[in-house]
Amino acid sequence: MAIKAVTFDFWNTLIRVGADRHERDERRAEQFANVFASHSQQVEAEVIAGALGHVQDLFDERWEANEQFRMADAIEEMLLVLDVPNKGGLSEDLAAKWIAAGKKAPVEPVEDAELVRGVLTSLAEDFQLGIICDVAMMPSRVLRGHLERFGMESFFSHMAFSDEIGVYKPDAAIFRAAQVGLDIDDPEEIVHVGDLRRTDVAGARQAGCVSVRYRAVSDDAPPTEVGGSADADADDADPDSRRDADYVIDTLTELPMVLDGID
Repeated sequence: MAIKAVTFDFWNTLIRVGADRHERDERRAEQFANVFASHSQQVEAEVIAGALGHVQDLFDERWEANEQFRMADAIEEMLLVLDVPNKGGLSEDLAAKWIAAGKKAPVEPVEDAELVRGVLTSLAEDFQLGIICDVAMMPSRVLRGHLERFGMESFFSHMAFSDEIGVYKPDAAIFRAAQVGLDIDDPEEIVHVGDLRRTDVAGARQAGCVSVRYRAVSDDAPPTEVGGSADADADDADPDSRRDADYVIDTLTELPMVLDGID
């Protein structure tokens, strides 16, 4: 069956974060400390950074369980951990600062921007292009802004973000939403490109799409290879989350050749 559409994950497949998690939390904690101070709440940045780390860990748990955990949930949890009352518009001001920080985050294309745009330009001549993305705690409108900033947004006919669809990958519903949005009749006519086995590869497989794992930024090892030895939880993990993609690429420039080779 001929391929008619290609969907991409967002993080570490099109866009990557330049700063590590610790640096990001430290910077955001300092910004949030100023917000708290403006509400007559004196909270040390170091304490806020610890709360943000807790929130990130909680998100990771909810993400794996496929339970939505959005920015508003993160702010509510942070205030609970800090034992700071939410009054006088505090949560709204924190949300505004959260979004502002996201817009200014040190993100960049996964490879040279001209190279990425060149690949997308080539693919758009023959295929519908879409995005299937788990947004974490940053609203999808911020991610759309990053695509626009790097001249990529116009290539995509449809974008399925988890905060808009209501589920995370590997749930087939987010893949079906992209399929409908791209007006594709059969999921076998879609190739999905992403970096994670548990979400991108397993999700594409369960949805009936062809899977491509992109490992230039993050080479996602199966659970049995974590740390170079067997993972203690490997026996309990979903076997499908350990399987590799139909194709594996090290640069986006390999993708057109992969697509040419699919029968």
